[in-house]
Amino acid sequence: MQPGELRQDETFWQRTKRKASENPFVLPAVGLTLFAFYRMTEALQRRDVVDFQKAQRFRISAQMLAIGTLVGGFVWSEYKRQIAAAAPATPSAAAPSEKPSS
Repeated sequence: MQPGELRQDETFWQRTKRKASENPFVLPAVGLTLFAFYRMTEALQRRDVVDFQKAQRFRISAQMLAIGTLVGGFVWSEYKRQIAAAAPATPSAAAPSEKPSS
């Protein structure tokens, strides 16, 4: 199966689990982004301008991390696919071996 092909036989949670295992660093980075949004909301409700600004900077950093891990995962999976395609095929065990005649 090629990357990007749709699998009709898998459920939403199976697909989510498969995608998370293919690129495991994206989910924590998105979690950091959500935590930054939470901090921004708290600071906004408290009307704490300084903490709100710090939370915005944290959010931007977390979003850059999430995008970087996503792009890095794409590059890494493409690299692995190219390495697998360039690997020489292993000789088949079913082929009989030739013995030199003396």
